[in-house]
Amino acid sequence: MTGIFSESRVLLVDDHPVFREGLKNVVDSHPKLRVVAEAASVGEALRRLQENRIRLLITDLSLADGTGHELLERALPLYPELRALVLSISRQGSDIVRAVQAGASAYLTKSASRDEILRALEEVLEGRSFLHSDVSDAVVGNMRIPRVLETPTEVTPREAQVLDLLVRGYTPKEIGAELKLSISTVKTHMRSLYRKMKVSTRTQLVLKTLGPTE
Repeated sequence: MTGIFSESRVLLVDDHPVFREGLKNVVDSHPKLRVVAEAASVGEALRRLQENRIRLLITDLSLADGTGHELLERALPLYPELRALVLSISRQGSDIVRAVQAGASAYLTKSASRDEILRALEEVLEGRSFLHSDVSDAVVGNMRIPRVLETPTEVTPREAQVLDLLVRGYTPKEIGAELKLSISTVKTHMRSLYRKMKVSTRTQLVLKTLGPTE
């Protein structure tokens, strides 16, 4: 596997020490990740980011002195190579969308299993996005295909189906199985979506698609 990180150093941010300890055990079980710092607040997390060469930030939304949203909005512009995963009890569509808009690559609820967390970590390591199945309905309720695309060509109904499943975290293979399409056909639709929405990667496509309803 060729990941995006030269060093897979992780910062855990959660104001519950017992939860952090359990999560640390899960993260450290991944062969390409190592937890090197922990924090319970936005301020402490920002200090840890200054002190360590962090490549992956895992944060809750409810923190001792603020929110995970605030942390993402402050930290990610300062550290362009940093990737972020949110692990929260919240299933609110607005929370999920704001986290993704702030730059989170993955969002899971705290009901996620060990295997689901490891799968999300793997996706993030490979530069992809991941949304836990628990939050897919909430996200779809808060998503929209941009009404004004930068091209006169409209998104087709089939492309909209593919886009919906991409936002839900499906892989091209899973989309093909769901829609009874070949993987090559799915990838053709994805390339068309990239062109119409002026993006070059799946993560950019998902991030551009997610947004609050107007």
